[in-house]
Amino acid sequence: MKFFKEVASRAITFILVFSFLFSGIIVAYASDSGDDIETENFYVLTKGERETLDLTSGGTDCDLTDYKYVSSNKGIATVSKKGVVTAKKNGTCRITIYAKDDKTIRTSTKIYVGALIKKIKLSDTKVTITDGNYYMLKTTITPSNAVVTSLNYRSSNTNIAKVSSKGKITAVKPGTCTITVKTRDGSDLSRICTVTVKKQTSSDDAVVFPNPFFKNQVTTD
Repeated sequence: MKFFKEVASRAITFILVFSFLFSGIIVAYASDSGDDIETENFYVLTKGERETLDLTSGGTDCDLTDYKYVSSNKGIATVSKKGVVTAKKNGTCRITIYAKDDKTIRTSTKIYVGALIKKIKLSDTKVTITDGNYYMLKTTITPSNAVVTSLNYRSSNTNIAKVSSKGKITAVKPGTCTITVKTRDGSDLSRICTVTVKKQTSSDDAVVFPNPFFKNQVTTD
């Protein structure tokens, strides 16, 4: 019986770790103690900037002095005993965090050091699509050396038009909605594209622009 309990415990631990790794927060789970710690998936800093890590357990802020911190590259970012990260030079590294009294309770976060996005340009701010067809929204970001170039796309009404993580807008039914494109690097910039979906007639052609075979619709300027 003890053997089966141990197997079940390990299985639950694996499932929890696997599921949370793909969310916006990194979570570490220790089955024996029932404790877990979590932090942001990544931090974006400019050279010389300092940031205190946000660390919680069970929804409660942790005492940062109860944990140890290790930087994978101190030339890019260092971390103090109190969880304060200092950006040294442009690049990326990872900070590993673990409990002083139990190293199995651990998590990590990625540190990006470099320029933030200062401008987002959309290929169009107004689009008309016939229902059932789609449009590839292309974005250009400035500066070209921005350290985090990924963007978030959100539709104000998914019953009218949906949008993928790559900017593919799919018309669902006639109506008007907006697609908001927002930065993920902390610069808090956003742009809006207004989408009008019309009922398709026999004379309408599919709206597909730019080339649907482009792998990445985000470019830098």
